[in-house]
Amino acid sequence: MDKEKQIMNRIIHLSTSVRRAIFTPNISSRYPIGRKQLSALTSLSEKGMMNMTQLARQIDVSNQQLTKIVDVLVGKDMVERKYDQNNRRVVLVDLSDKGREYIENMTSAVMESLKDRGISISKTQLKALDEHLSYIEKFLADIAK
Repeated sequence: MDKEKQIMNRIIHLSTSVRRAIFTPNISSRYPIGRKQLSALTSLSEKGMMNMTQLARQIDVSNQQLTKIVDVLVGKDMVERKYDQNNRRVVLVDLSDKGREYIENMTSAVMESLKDRGISISKTQLKALDEHLSYIEKFLADIAK
């Protein structure tokens, strides 16, 4: 297999590896949430309030799929639907206080889980991870166009 295909296979496998390393059974049982729901919450946490179309693009689902995801998250009081004051037909989605708390607590629990497993990340490693993640995110955004 040529190098390009090997790299693509590694990228494809990466999401499963990340999920398995971070979402241990203990974390998954304490924070049971679907991948797309989690993706919506983390996108809103990172980027702030978005309209439905923007959020659907952000998490790579159709508007129909997003409606179901948002319905579930509204039912869990994790997100709120709002309406654009300039155009009432535009539905905006934002994290609720409970959603912000959920993301904060889950992130803290993941970090605590790493510490419990004897894993610490040095400042040098954090800097390198940040640079590499930025590169991967830009690469993926470029090839998604």
